[in-house]
Amino acid sequence: MAFEGLRVAVEIHREDVGGSRNFLGQLHMTEAAARSTRSVEASSCAELVEALSLVAALSARAAPGEQMSTTPLSGPPSRSPALASELHDQAPPPVTAIASDALTLGPAFFVLMQSAVAPRPELGVGLGLTLSLPARGPWAPWLQLGGYRMQSDELPIEGSAVRAHFDLSAAYAMGCPIRIPARGAWSLQPCVDTDLGRLSGAGKGSAVTHTTRRSGLWASTGLALRAEVAPFGPLRLATWLGATVPWTRHEFFFAPDTVAFQVPRVGWRGAVSGAVMF
Repeated sequence: MAFEGLRVAVEIHREDVGGSRNFLGQLHMTEAAARSTRSVEASSCAELVEALSLVAALSARAAPGEQMSTTPLSGPPSRSPALASELHDQAPPPVTAIASDALTLGPAFFVLMQSAVAPRPELGVGLGLTLSLPARGPWAPWLQLGGYRMQSDELPIEGSAVRAHFDLSAAYAMGCPIRIPARGAWSLQPCVDTDLGRLSGAGKGSAVTHTTRRSGLWASTGLALRAEVAPFGPLRLATWLGATVPWTRHEFFFAPDTVAFQVPRVGWRGAVSGAVMF
């Protein structure tokens, strides 16, 4: 483009440094036999375009005899402190965004509740490792691997003089393929989760001569909706809730016909978690 004898050419480059994305713009101005270059750096393409437009407009309004500084095209572009200060005053403040443009991972702690492992919903606590892959639009794979333990209180069995409690130790995995919205300090993610472990039940009471414990394989798969927020820095807080389908339906009973608990066909699972991502 040209402004009354002043010809302007624009180049925009993207630089990825340390997992963060910066945009570098170069404004090449030619007037008569003189040629100069101005460089501007910004955190977003929109901010960079606005800053380059401002520089072009200021150059076009410069006095005809004003001498412009030049930068050799063969070397790295220099940044003028005065220009940087002027652009800082003119450009809008950057918008905080969680840009998943690089692989990040970190430790996680979660508290999980589910309904299908005992006669009433029970709480468990777990530790894990969270992994977030680079995003491509809404496609932003997220994965959490870990394990948890859940232990119920002793519960009276209706219609009998016995009490029972149930324990579960399991490995846990959750995967979420997309993120809505793709960027921002909060998001919603549809997810698939699964766990695999060992479910144990034990009972005692006046009708039981000694404590009896039985164990069996536990496995389930579920669908969940996960919500995440980034309050500050690398901290991520999340919660999710969904339905689960147990793969094995164990029945715990006292002979001859006192049923303590039978794993249902469908249950629900929910959790809250915190992670630190680097």
